[in-house]
Amino acid sequence: MRSRLLERRNLCEDFHLIEALASQAVQVKAVVEVGAVSDPAHLLASIYFVIQAYLSPSIRFYTLQERLEAGYSLESLLEGPVLDHGFLDDQELEDFQVRRSVRISDLIRLIMEIEGVAAIHQLRISLPGSTQVASTEEGEAWELILPDGKAPVLIVPGPSAALAPGEGVALSKKGLPVHVSWATTLEKLDQLKRAENERAKPQRQETGQLAFRPGRQRQAALHQSIQHQFPEIYGVGEVGLPWPASPQRVAQARQFKAYLALFDQLLANAFAQLEGAGKLFSLKAGASEKVYFSQSMRNEIPGFESLIRWEAFGLTARDPKFKQAIVYQERIQEWTESVVNEERVPEWTEEKDKDIVKENLWERRNRLLNHLLARFGEQLDEHDASLKKQLFAHKETLLNNYPQLSRERGKAFNYTKPIASAGPDEPITGPLRSNVSGLERRLALLLGFPPVQPVSLAGLSENAPGGFHLVEHILLRPSVSDKKQQSPIMELPVGADGSRPPLKDPFSLQLSFMFPAWLYRFEEVKNPGFRKVVAKTLREETPAHLRIFVHWLSREEMVAFEEAYLQWIEPLQTP
Repeated sequence: MRSRLLERRNLCEDFHLIEALASQAVQVKAVVEVGAVSDPAHLLASIYFVIQAYLSPSIRFYTLQERLEAGYSLESLLEGPVLDHGFLDDQELEDFQVRRSVRISDLIRLIMEIEGVAAIHQLRISLPGSTQVASTEEGEAWELILPDGKAPVLIVPGPSAALAPGEGVALSKKGLPVHVSWATTLEKLDQLKRAENERAKPQRQETGQLAFRPGRQRQAALHQSIQHQFPEIYGVGEVGLPWPASPQRVAQARQFKAYLALFDQLLANAFAQLEGAGKLFSLKAGASEKVYFSQSMRNEIPGFESLIRWEAFGLTARDPKFKQAIVYQERIQEWTESVVNEERVPEWTEEKDKDIVKENLWERRNRLLNHLLARFGEQLDEHDASLKKQLFAHKETLLNNYPQLSRERGKAFNYTKPIASAGPDEPITGPLRSNVSGLERRLALLLGFPPVQPVSLAGLSENAPGGFHLVEHILLRPSVSDKKQQSPIMELPVGADGSRPPLKDPFSLQLSFMFPAWLYRFEEVKNPGFRKVVAKTLREETPAHLRIFVHWLSREEMVAFEEAYLQWIEPLQTP
């Protein structure tokens, strides 16, 4: 229980005491008149089962199909944390509470609803070792008040127990007792419990899989040349010119074909761009993925080879068709990628075009990432021109992990687990922090720090991109062992009148950030203004109800802090 709570702890919050609810034994005594029943053991087990369910109700889990059939929308069902056993009903959760009293009338109603029960001659509920009793007998109370802070649990004798006459629930028929095997009754009761558990907690795979309609390949890039739409008299279609055709007529037809081919290529590229929209806005495209798409119309335009001077491509008309197709497609893509500000680069050369493609590819992908970030109201500023490539990777990391980083922005780390994990020796030798809060992960990406930081920052070189430590003041509150320490913090001086001066609360809803001040990025002289950017980002990203403190430590101060930090965190790492 403690581990599950600490896995979901919020920043600057902690659990002072985790105490399980104690149980309160309740015993029942009853005489139930039955009618014509074929299985009295099952009937007796059902009576114990309904009484037990009344005293200790359980929360039922529902499958996805059950919730959808009940009229709930998919959006409302997917709100909240992911559960292991299905879906909970919000109203049932609100109504659920530990029972504070037991009413005889409620038990009579539940027992009478069981098939085969004809009447209840006697019903008595009591607490072992207590004089409190609720009974159907004249002069007895009809309600049993339970102790506060305890959950009622029905006493069910074990299989080896011999029930004394008048104890427990007894069955009768026409005034005569009905003898029932107690071992068989317990077996039936166990079957009822297992069936209820299976019904209340369906397995994860039984919660249902969302049935998405299969997609349809629309082939958006498919484009038929407009030259197929012209009448045959133009001589630009598959049929071509009638034989014999004069050289002038052939030249006119080819000139018209070349003119139409320009528009064909523009339309084809537009459809290819539409087809590539999925890759264009993909969060996993990477910096090397192209952002402009093209396609060759070589096989679509009739008589296309007669329009091309293959020497301009470094080929001849006799080169294999597959080689011509590859080279032509590559050149079309290079021309497409070489567009800058929607204008063609003048005096195009092959080397210049390749350099332009290489230079602008990152900028185009970067603008797309900024667009995708803006859809979520996020922005990663380029504070340092030398770290643009790292910032690009941070943007992709933020987008790919946005559901988690957004959901856990107020989540704290689990201090009972190790904070470090084995990692590479860069940038410094030592383990890396793997157990960090959601706020630390977000801040590292927004400020251009490594997403996974080393445990020790004291060894960072001046050119390191950065890092920081986050300390929650609530975890620094005095513990039991601190009460024996005699220090100015724990023991304030007593005045002449015997009173102590008021102490301002240094623990509640407060955070401290420790930054390595010797890094180049943090030096005010070499990189002016970046500290203000850091402070602004901290205040914008930290939850508004938390107060923050920023400390810029020298290398010597960082060494001393980290030694004290590791000594402090180690005792907390106990489940």
